[in-house]
Amino acid sequence: MKPTIPLLLEEIAGSHANFPAQMSKDKNGVFHPTTYAELLPRGDAFAAGLPRLGVSRGGRGGLVSDNRQEWLIAGPAIISPGAAHVPRRNDTTAAQV
Repeated sequence: MKPTIPLLLEEIAGSHANFPAQMSKDKNGVFHPTTYAELLPRGDAFAAGLPRLGVSRGGRGGLVSDNRQEWLIAGPAIISPGAAHVPRRNDTTAAQV
C-alpha cells in the first residue's frame, strides 16, 4: 500500500480505473457514478493550480464547504504537495475561520 492518500488514490485508479469512486446526485436527485479514472485527472488539475494560490509543503489549504462531490477532489489535491487540509463546513463563522 502507498504511504499517502494521493498516492493510494493513484494506485487504486491504476488498478480499478472503471470502478465508481463516488456517487453524487444531479439536480433531479438521480445518483451518477464518478470513476477513479475520471476522479484522478480532476484532482491532478486542481493540485496543479494550488501553488499559484500559495499552497505548498508545510502550508495549509482551507476548504469551506458542506459535503459535496468536489470535496473528494480538493482534499487529496491539497495534501498532495505536503500541505495541511483544513476543512470547515459552510456554517463556520468568520471568527472560526
